[in-house]
Amino acid sequence: MEFPVRGMTTSLHHVGVRITFGPAHTHVGDLHARLAAPGGSPAATLFGDTGQDIVGDDGSDVEGQYQFADDGPLDWWAAAASAPHDGTIAPGFYRATAEAAAQVVSLDAVFGGLRPEQINGIWTLEITDDCAQATGGVTFSALVLNGTLPVELQAFDVE
Repeated sequence: MEFPVRGMTTSLHHVGVRITFGPAHTHVGDLHARLAAPGGSPAATLFGDTGQDIVGDDGSDVEGQYQFADDGPLDWWAAAASAPHDGTIAPGFYRATAEAAAQVVSLDAVFGGLRPEQINGIWTLEITDDCAQATGGVTFSALVLNGTLPVELQAFDVE
C-alpha cells in the first residue's frame, strides 16, 4: 500500500499506522508488516513472524482494525499468546515489534526528526505472507504523521 504525502513543512514528530484486516487473515505468524519512508529508508517493522521464538509461529488470526504507534498501550506478542489457538488477536492499539521478536520497535525513534524533504513523497506499507495457503485481506490502511509544532504555537500561559 502506498501513501502519497505532500505539504509537510516541519520535521516529523510522531508516526502511526492503522490496518484493517477483513476477511480474517489466518495464522498471523506468517505475516510481516513493514513501513518505509519515501525512497525506502528509513524503514521499520510493525510485526513479523509473531510468536516465532515460542514454538513455531503463532497460529492466531487477525481481523478488524489494528493500530501501531509508540503510545499504543497493548503488547502485540502478549495479545497473540493470549488469543485462543486458531482464535483472533483482539483488535486494538499496539506498539510495533521487531521481526521474530517480542522487542518493541519505536516508530518515533526510527522516523522522528525526518525533515520535510524526507517526509514528502510516497510512503510504503508492505504486508507479506510466508504461506500461499493462508487467506485474508486488508480492507483499509492509513498512515498518521504528526509534525513538530513551531515554537510559537507551543507556548502558552497558565494563570
